[in-house]
Amino acid sequence: MSLSSGQVLDLLPLRNAHGPVTSRPMADGMQFHIDPKGQVEGEWFSEAGQRFHFTARVIASVDWVALHIDLPRFEKMSELSHLSVILRAASAVPLRLELAIRSYTAEGFQDSFLFPELHLTPGGVDHCATLALAQAPDFPRQADQRELVIFCPTEGEMEIAFDTLKVLSL
Repeated sequence: MSLSSGQVLDLLPLRNAHGPVTSRPMADGMQFHIDPKGQVEGEWFSEAGQRFHFTARVIASVDWVALHIDLPRFEKMSELSHLSVILRAASAVPLRLELAIRSYTAEGFQDSFLFPELHLTPGGVDHCATLALAQAPDFPRQADQRELVIFCPTEGEMEIAFDTLKVLSL
């Protein structure tokens, strides 16, 4: 699958599924990456195309916990001006999350952060975070693979539900 200018792609899983929060692949191109020196426990579930929900608790110190979501190849990256993530989400308590497009190249990976950062609340928020490519000179125009990375809190408990999660290329 590929994505060209002006297209919107829904990133929510397309099937009903559930399981533990671990560093193993789970629903439709989604995977938690958890600092191996720490420990996180929790559960996730998806309702086909409607919702992705997870609860997690950091029980041993971690430097990072992130939800990774595979992105399709972008056609004609040189013609794109912006990449945006559009979402509707809520959390049990106020949380701050950061969103990035991770690009994998032969040299390793590069995280390009989208702005503004995401501030979740119990009542839910609608959010659009954008990466203006002209203002991101380090963004690799060529990459073997890309992911949306949602960086989660590194301590305490979290409960997050995504009702909408889309990427838009312009």
